[in-house]
Amino acid sequence: MLTVVDLFSHVLRPIAGQRGLETWEAIAADAGEEWYPSRIAFGKHKGRSVWEARENRELREWLEWLARSSNARSARMGHWYLQQLERAEPEAAGVATWRTGEASGEPDAFPPQGVAVVVDEHPELPKLRVLVDAARARLAELEVAYTIDKARVDSLQAGLFQRLRTWCQERDRLRLVVNYRQQFLEVLLRQGEEEAEQVERQYRQAKTRSEQEYEETAQTLAARRELTADEQGELRKLWKKLVSLYHPDRFAHEPDKLATCEKLTAAINGAKDRGDIGTLRQIAGDPYGFIVLSS
Repeated sequence: MLTVVDLFSHVLRPIAGQRGLETWEAIAADAGEEWYPSRIAFGKHKGRSVWEARENRELREWLEWLARSSNARSARMGHWYLQQLERAEPEAAGVATWRTGEASGEPDAFPPQGVAVVVDEHPELPKLRVLVDAARARLAELEVAYTIDKARVDSLQAGLFQRLRTWCQERDRLRLVVNYRQQFLEVLLRQGEEEAEQVERQYRQAKTRSEQEYEETAQTLAARRELTADEQGELRKLWKKLVSLYHPDRFAHEPDKLATCEKLTAAINGAKDRGDIGTLRQIAGDPYGFIVLSS
């Protein structure tokens, strides 16, 4: 609720006052006017500012092509962009930002004529940003600590499995024998030898599956071990460094790099969760080579 109050008080009210909108009807009519974002939202020029068309002939021709589109909405968009390029500077069309309080020193001052984007600079914002950064750093530390503890648990599980595998596997084998032997005898007495042979085949298949599961579990756990103190420190440094370098949020406006960084971040976090320092080292040494090899 407080967020809505702040929105009306510090953003919408100044805009309404600057535009002379004194009633809800007037505000609704103004909000219903045609408007499109200043950055292209689709096509081969996605992400580019429409104002680049003043200098870039290719972009200008694309907007003219858009205005001639057989799609009515696309054509309106193209015409609207071309009209804005002819009638106004970027600042006058709402591309520039203006922070409340900068023009007159008053927090409720109206924005300058023509500026449509108002950003309220709350006095607590810098402090909150520091707290958010500190919280993120703490979260990163906790994630790494969790990974290290998980590696210890995995190592303990692997050791227990190796020690108990023989007895557990024999126990499961005997359970299968008892279960299927009982089924075999019941089917043999009631339905005959042919149906009983099917039960025997089912037993052999179940036995093979059980043996495969034990072998696969052994192979999975064989790579798990507790990290040394040096390895724990290296994992912390590598993971923090790599996540900072390749986090997708840093490349939100670079579509050609975004997909690669999403794959890298997934691989980095996966290696961290497994305590796989080898993969983290490989990514740090040649990130794009890692993506090529893993594709």
